[in-house]
Amino acid sequence: KKLGGYTNTKRHGMLASMGILMASGGLYVIFVNKRSFDKPHLISYHSHAGILTMAGSFTVMVIGGIFLHPDFGFDNKNKFIRLFHKWFSRMVVLLGWISCYMGLMQLTSSRTVLILYGLPLLLLIPATLI
Repeated sequence: KKLGGYTNTKRHGMLASMGILMASGGLYVIFVNKRSFDKPHLISYHSHAGILTMAGSFTVMVIGGIFLHPDFGFDNKNKFIRLFHKWFSRMVVLLGWISCYMGLMQLTSSRTVLILYGLPLLLLIPATLI
């Protein structure tokens, strides 16, 4: 945000919102697939973490759009809301990674696959939190 100011902030909001919309499409596909195969919904920790991630993502998007939008945000200069938006977003990303890893653990028990997938996520945690 600091590097590009106004333009970068708007681009950030648009790209993040498009990502949430795409993830929502993926969630819809999973819902329809489970329904068509008569499988129960929301029975695993992976599904619970995924729903929490989606709810958190939507919350971050709404907070950013209503309060922090550079053109019409109600309180776009409020440092507390910015700080909350920033850190809550980071926690949502981390929860999303955990959810993805939990889903992979349901698909495979191969230590190699789990390590090859999980190690980059662990290494990227500091980059996400900065």
